[in-house]
Amino acid sequence: MKGVAFIWRLAVHTDRRRLATAVVLLGIGYLSTPFIGVLLKSLTDSALAGQTGAAVRYALSTAVLLVFELMMGHFAHLYYFELGEKRSLQPANAEYSSNDVATRKCLKRTRLLPVSGD
Repeated sequence: MKGVAFIWRLAVHTDRRRLATAVVLLGIGYLSTPFIGVLLKSLTDSALAGQTGAAVRYALSTAVLLVFELMMGHFAHLYYFELGEKRSLQPANAEYSSNDVATRKCLKRTRLLPVSGD
């Protein structure tokens, strides 16, 4: 759990906007999953009842939501990977603000910052 907290603080410190965008896109993608299940139920019911028009509409809606879910996850990971690239391009001994002492200590413990001189 300490590792998750460390990575989260590091991501927030690097770029809050990209992190927030990635989290929102992933959340939207994950929230569409239950609707896919509901649409599949309706698709099955209408297909078994012989309602071709309704079944086609449910099938198209299901396909759109599946693509939507996939694309939201894809774009969220693009933002997340941009966040990682941005972090890897920052110099290891970058100056941190005085209110970010916890992140600085974590970076020193994991040898991402030089240990000498505070």
